[in-house]
Amino acid sequence: MASEARTRPALPPAGGEGAPSQPTGAIPPSLSASALRDELRVSSLRRQEELAALGRERARLEKLAADISAARAALETETARLDEKVKKAEKEEKEEAAKRATSAKTPSPQVRADGKPPGQALAKTLKGMKPDLAAALVSRLERRLAVDLLRHMRPADAGTVLEKMKPETAAELFSLMASTEAAGGSR
Repeated sequence: MASEARTRPALPPAGGEGAPSQPTGAIPPSLSASALRDELRVSSLRRQEELAALGRERARLEKLAADISAARAALETETARLDEKVKKAEKEEKEEAAKRATSAKTPSPQVRADGKPPGQALAKTLKGMKPDLAAALVSRLERRLAVDLLRHMRPADAGTVLEKMKPETAAELFSLMASTEAAGGSR
């Protein structure tokens, strides 16, 4: 037997570091059936709480997705409405520009309450001004209007106003008056 003791390995002490592990699936000796049942119940409750939290998060995300879809639909509707307004405004602007272009080509005969065209009344006002001031005013006017006013003045009065202007401006207005008169626009 002494030889057997030498050939057999010595067993480590029970419960020590080198204690043999228990086979898997076996209940550890410290857990009883009621402790295991309690542990399973707690684990099940935790799992149910996790599922409930996931359900709440899913509902929140679905609500956010619905809100985003509703906002997107509202934006698309508003964009379509604004596009229509822009198209309408562009169309009206083009029509207005066409009207202005047409009215610029064919001036409408405007008549004041006293029956005189506005050019005659303004020409009379210019005649009443000092020639220096009238020249300064006419030189700053739109060329077509300036020619119209000078045309409604007596030639001597128009000559006095033109004389007080810069030579370049006076020459330009005089040329315009001559070209419109040659085209049939006499006073």
